[in-house]
Amino acid sequence: VALPVAGARPHRSARIHRLMLQLTKPSKDFLKRKAERLKRAIARNPSSAILHQGLGRTYSDLHSFKEARHCFENSLKLDPSDLWTNLYLGNSYFRDGNYPSALNYFNNARSLDSKVAMPLVCLADTFHKLGENEKADRLYNKAVQTDPECEVARRNLERWQAHYRPEPNAEQGGGGQPATRPESKCPS
Repeated sequence: VALPVAGARPHRSARIHRLMLQLTKPSKDFLKRKAERLKRAIARNPSSAILHQGLGRTYSDLHSFKEARHCFENSLKLDPSDLWTNLYLGNSYFRDGNYPSALNYFNNARSLDSKVAMPLVCLADTFHKLGENEKADRLYNKAVQTDPECEVARRNLERWQAHYRPEPNAEQGGGGQPATRPESKCPS
């Protein structure tokens, strides 16, 4: 493997990759215009849960998390059975460190569709933050078993296994200790 030389131009594919990332990431101005369009659409159709959810996602992208949570709450009032809105709302509480509330919404999402891996990944991330690593381990593994095609579940399990050092069980002298927290990929 050739290592880059200091001062050398990055490989063409690396430059293309960075350019593609810039092109796919919406600008702040674009997101603000999108939020305004969604607000107008909500004014015309205030009972649309999907519009409220879309506005919440847009606010999340703008890092306006208080406004995002308000939109997700409105969306959930209109459609409490929406798995993804439960995940988005749970993630807003997770981001604030309110893990009991996050668990509540992640469990709601899990109960809505047992064939989706993301609620399990989000629950695992939350249990890890709470120091309940055995539960986290079971949930990361269950997420991949639930949907082996879910890239996020597979990636989080790989990260978990790379950082979680299992030791013998309690009868043999103790539990495992995590080295670091795996990066959460719950929806934001």
